[in-house]
Amino acid sequence: MKRDFFALSALIFLPLLAGCGGGGSSTPTPAPTPTPTPGVTVAITACPTILQRGVTVLNGTPVYTCTASVSNSSNTAVKWSSSSISSLQVDSTTGALTPLARGSVVVTATSAADTSKSASVTIKVADRLLVSYAEPLAWLNPGVKGAVLFFLETDGSDSAELLSTRECWYPAMSPDHKHVACGTFAVPTDSTQFQGTELIVVTTDGTQAGTTASAPLANVETFSYAWSPDGKKIVFVGARKDPANSANTLVGVFTINADLSGMTQLTSESFAGNMIPVPGPASFSPDGKSIVYNVTYDGHARIMNADGSNTVVLPVVAEDPVFTRDGSKILFVNGSYDSAQLRWICQIESMNPDGSNVRAIVNPGFGIEEALDNITISPDGQQIAFTYMDVTAVAPSNVYIANVDGSGAAAIPGGGSQGHASAGIGW
Repeated sequence: MKRDFFALSALIFLPLLAGCGGGGSSTPTPAPTPTPTPGVTVAITACPTILQRGVTVLNGTPVYTCTASVSNSSNTAVKWSSSSISSLQVDSTTGALTPLARGSVVVTATSAADTSKSASVTIKVADRLLVSYAEPLAWLNPGVKGAVLFFLETDGSDSAELLSTRECWYPAMSPDHKHVACGTFAVPTDSTQFQGTELIVVTTDGTQAGTTASAPLANVETFSYAWSPDGKKIVFVGARKDPANSANTLVGVFTINADLSGMTQLTSESFAGNMIPVPGPASFSPDGKSIVYNVTYDGHARIMNADGSNTVVLPVVAEDPVFTRDGSKILFVNGSYDSAQLRWICQIESMNPDGSNVRAIVNPGFGIEEALDNITISPDGQQIAFTYMDVTAVAPSNVYIANVDGSGAAAIPGGGSQGHASAGIGW
């Protein structure tokens, strides 16, 4: 009996001893909860929302590019794709964009590490003209701007005022389509004196706040601006008092840097009085080495080096001369009087840069002197735009588009509805 009691005691106390740390635990320690591995994420960090058809590279660098970031992966590469390669092509590796035709396109960046992860953005490919509409008799109406700047789609849709705070005469689009150069003028108080021009550079991002650069040019009247192909200079024509003879006026071709510093007068001719023949619009050749312009008093086009040297007078009367995008031709306006019909016939003609091989390409038969002007060429070089106003009918200016060979000329719907006269167009 005594032995049995001790055996029973051992059975009772043994589990207690084991549970006091001498022989392990009866309850297992929970395993730690594993930390979830973050999933790959893709974000588009920069991408333009509106592109101009035909604008691709400037100085060898793509004008439009999208960028993306990849998180939670050592492989940060993405593959870019477009929902419509006929409207917008995208380089699958770099994200460089090539806008080909109007439309809305979805561009997607897909992770190379996890192809189930991507990010997308919708981009509008536009085909927009700058149109500056002159308000009739603006200088006689206080508070009315003399020239209002609009964007106008080439199919006539989406007309929108670009600049609400300033006048904008003779607008010229920069090669990257991010800036517009144009002029504003003081209200004339004395017809015998030059009031001066304020040359401005306007952004095209839709902010109607105003300018990125401004250059008040005291006592210099400037007209008809154009950019150099590299976007670094602006060429224009203008007039100012001759410092050597205050009774005369100096007219000529000027250049100025894109930040509106360093104005240089390349050509200079002195005329008596204030009513003088100002040179016609000037434009750079596609390689930036030459400038073409015309002078009103004899009407002939001239070509010179971009620094103003080696001027050659071409044997062609040519208004509004402009190089084609490939530099193979110069397009211009020519007018001749039809004595049988007792009217002026204006047409757009082309010639080689040396003045040879002159031929008509657009002859709509409008029959009004100075009816055709403001020739501008599309970024891809395939089309031209120009303006026409029926002076006798006091009708609004109409903006026309044609193929670069002159075929298919047609008015843009609504292109003459904003005002009574065009103060310049740009493409």
